[in-house]
Amino acid sequence: MSVHRATWSIVSALLLFALNAQAAPHAEEKPAAKATLKVTVIHAQNARPGIDPKLKSIGEYLTKSFDKFKGFTQLGAHEAQVALGAKTSTTLPDGKTLTLAFKGQSKGFVKVYVEIDGLKTTVDVRDGGLFFQAGRVFKAGILVLAI
Repeated sequence: MSVHRATWSIVSALLLFALNAQAAPHAEEKPAAKATLKVTVIHAQNARPGIDPKLKSIGEYLTKSFDKFKGFTQLGAHEAQVALGAKTSTTLPDGKTLTLAFKGQSKGFVKVYVEIDGLKTTVDVRDGGLFFQAGRVFKAGILVLAI
């Protein structure tokens, strides 16, 4: 295994956060036909300390989760309504493609398939919640994807 791939595997840990926690739905919950998937692309670095005003709502999570970095800048955002089983893709600043898919819901959680540069996984996220995928080296820092 190459050093890059090993580093990528270690640093690419998914950090789960429950924002806007909601009560568990009733047992008769009907599966959603579509979901809104949002991605905010963030550059974490030390050259310019501070948090981009666009990231104010998640600033506390960024500084706690990525405490090795002092500056966070939003580089882009992507939002799509995705039908059950369908995918949406966006190109990241490093030229790689991020693909997300809505895989269903269960007990207040949404199943989100994530594919980027060889990483393929499905994450359960609280409906209305957030998780980070991070570790891609980018311009003296890393890219953080807030999904």
